[in-house]
Amino acid sequence: MNNDNNGLNNLNQQPMNNNGLNNLNQQPMNNNGLNNLNQQPMNNNGLNNLNQQNINNNSSFNMNKNGKNTSKLVLAIVIVIIVISAIVFVFNMGSSKKSYIASVGSTLEIEEKYEMLNIKALSSIEKKTISDNIFWNGDFLALKVMVENPTTTDLDFSLIDFYLTDADKNELYITDNLNPYRDSILSRTISSGDSDEGYIYFYSDTSDDDMTSISDYSKIDDIKYLKVSVISDRKISGSSMNYNKQDYYLELN
Repeated sequence: MNNDNNGLNNLNQQPMNNNGLNNLNQQPMNNNGLNNLNQQPMNNNGLNNLNQQNINNNSSFNMNKNGKNTSKLVLAIVIVIIVISAIVFVFNMGSSKKSYIASVGSTLEIEEKYEMLNIKALSSIEKKTISDNIFWNGDFLALKVMVENPTTTDLDFSLIDFYLTDADKNELYITDNLNPYRDSILSRTISSGDSDEGYIYFYSDTSDDDMTSISDYSKIDDIKYLKVSVISDRKISGSSMNYNKQDYYLELN
């Protein structure tokens, strides 16, 4: 009895169908995903954008910094200009302001609302004794001066006071323009635009007995200035008139 091996033989004779496996093996691995990943260049846009942003930020920072530095520079220049303008303004004000003190050998220019004259010393202080005048005798100090009248009216000395002072402007000697000596300039009137020369006589005290002028010559070495006191303002109150005066000083030594 033959075993029926047809089924088994048929099974053995049939080659194993490896189509599935072969097909699996024959199919190349699909690396498209990986290849695509590898083939795609790295997207550096984010990094580039970040770097570009940093550059832009740096540029903005530098621009702001430069802007601030420029603003500071402009502000500094403006401050310097203001300071220089202020100095020039003060200097011009000072140079245009009238001087109340004139140095040795120069002309003292007096300019007030009611009095205007120029005066210059022509000599040093001299000792003089006057005995040939009925009302005005005694020991005096004399100073020869030149006076100019720059105004459009006549100049007289009836309301102008003169003194000799020390360095602290303390009055040492006074004058009396109501009783001038013959060569005293105080007895004259100077026409508009003219000038004249003459003496101013000073004394330190007056005797009570005979109105004789007395001079303490011990104070001569202390003399520093000729003080000229002129009317700067005047006010009428009822029947009286009040004066304000301004003092000018001419340095003598």
